[in-house]
Amino acid sequence: MNLNRTYQFVGHLTTLEPLTVTLKGATVGKTHKMPRNGDLGYFPASSFRGALRHLAHKLVNDVLKAQNDGQPVLDLPEMLMLAQGYFVKKEDMEQLSKSAKSTSTPVDQNLHLRLQNPMISLFGRWGLNSKLGMGSAYTTRIEDTQVFHGGARTVLFERSPELLDDLTSDDVDRFYSFIAAQAETSVDVSEIKKERGALVKSLKTATNDEKDAINAQINDLDAQIKARKDSEVEATESLRRPLDGIEAIKAGIELKHRMAINDANPVELGLFLTTLAKFARNPRLGGNTKLNFGHVHASWTISTWLNEDDFELTEIGRVSIDDSGIKIEDLTDEGLLKNAIEDWKAASSSGKLNFKQYI
Repeated sequence: MNLNRTYQFVGHLTTLEPLTVTLKGATVGKTHKMPRNGDLGYFPASSFRGALRHLAHKLVNDVLKAQNDGQPVLDLPEMLMLAQGYFVKKEDMEQLSKSAKSTSTPVDQNLHLRLQNPMISLFGRWGLNSKLGMGSAYTTRIEDTQVFHGGARTVLFERSPELLDDLTSDDVDRFYSFIAAQAETSVDVSEIKKERGALVKSLKTATNDEKDAINAQINDLDAQIKARKDSEVEATESLRRPLDGIEAIKAGIELKHRMAINDANPVELGLFLTTLAKFARNPRLGGNTKLNFGHVHASWTISTWLNEDDFELTEIGRVSIDDSGIKIEDLTDEGLLKNAIEDWKAASSSGKLNFKQYI
C-alpha cells in the first residue's frame, strides 16, 4: 500500500516583534527595504526554509551523536550537504554532473536515496528536487511595513561619566582628544557628502561627456573624505555613528502563509513535524535579533487527499505555535500525524537510515 501523500499547510504567521530581512539587491543605506510583491512587503520563503533546514540538520546531528555515545558522526562535507545542500568534494559534483541530464529530478526518482536520507529528500540538493515547497509570508496592506529608525550610538562615558574615574589621566586625555577630532572631521565630511550627493543627482540628466567630468569630481570628493578620516590618529569611525534605518513588517501583523510536502512518506512527514516542534522552542525569523526582531507565532491547517480517488482535500490536522510551544492536533481516526512522528522516531533510532549518503 502506498502511504505517500501530498500535504498542504495553509495558515498564517503573526509577528510579535518587527520582522525584517535583507536580500541581495535590496536598498541598503539610510533606508533598508523589505522585498516587495507589488506594493506589499513580504517575508521570503528562502529565509523561512533556510531556518527550518538548519534546525532539521541540528535535529539529525543530535540523533546521530546520541547513537554514537555523544561523539560526532558527520564530517564537514556531510554537514554542509545536509544543512545547505552544498557539495564540498569536487569528485562528488563531477560524478553527479556526468549522470544528470538536467539540474533537477522528479520527486519520484532517486527513491533509494530518499528512503535512506529523508532530510535530503525533504530539503533537496543540486540535482535532487526538494519535497518541501515553502511559500513566502505575505502582508495584505501597504501600511503593514514601516521604517524603524536606528538613531545613533551613545558614547559610553556619556551614559556613565563615573567610569572616567577608572581610567588613567592619559587615557582620559586620549578619549577627549579623539572625540574632539571626530567632531571636527564629522562637520567637514558632512559638507563634502552634501556636495557629492548633488553631483550624483546631476548624473541623471547629464550627457555622456558631462558624466565623465562629474564622475571625476565625485572620485575627488571620495578621496577627500578618505583623507579626512585617515588624518585622524585613531578611532577613525565616529563613536556617535548614526545607525541605519531598517524597514520591517510591524509587530501584530498577520501574514498569509502556505507550504506543502509533495509525495511524502510517513517518515518524511514525521521529520518535518518534529522540525516544526524544534522551531517552536525559539520561533524567530529574519535579522536584527539583537533588537528582539523576528519573534513570531504561527498557525496552519493540514490537508491531504486521503484516498487516490478523492476529488477534494480533507483537513487532517492543525499546527499552532505560540508562547507555550507547539500544539499538533490530529483530526484523523487512525492518528495519521501522531503515527508519522512515531515513525520518524523509530526510523531515526533504528540505525537503518543513512544521513551520510547524499548521492
